Amino acid sequence: MRHRTQTHRASRTLLAAAAALLGAGTLAGCRGAAAPTLSVVSVTVPEDTADGLVINIAVEADNPNRDPLPLRDVTYTVWLDGKEVFSGTRSAEATVRRFGTQVFVLPAVLPIPRDQRQAELAELRISGSVIYKKPSAFSQTLYEQGLVRPTAEFSYTAGLDLHNRP
Repeated sequence: MRHRTQTHRASRTLLAAAAALLGAGTLAGCRGAAAPTLSVVSVTVPEDTADGLVINIAVEADNPNRDPLPLRDVTYTVWLDGKEVFSGTRSAEATVRRFGTQVFVLPAVLPIPRDQRQAELAELRISGSVIYKKPSAFSQTLYEQGLVRPTAEFSYTAGLDLHNRP
């Protein structure tokens, strides 16, 4: 009887150790890479028509990891003076090299006719998030199965001159 109890206890200990290792492996796969740091580095107005403005939002992604980070879908929203004027999703079409930075550009159309632009300077607010893929094989599997989609966020607030365009 004593031998059977010791065998049963050893089996439970072995099972507990295996579960702990599996849990640690899962956490390591999920936490293995740090999120990229995102910041809006510029907003330009390449087009100003009687019907509205087109802006290009340049976002810089900084990768603190030893492996490249592929950036996937970007979802972003633009507000002028507190009113939502644009919302969209597009592909970042970028991979941030190891310990490097990458700039990607997001376009937005602001449907504000010239004759309705009251103030010269409007408060421009932009916020968004980027889905990225972590480099480990386990993270890749979770991503491909749609179980884990890690994201990093960005935001920006500044004044936008609505007049005096060339």
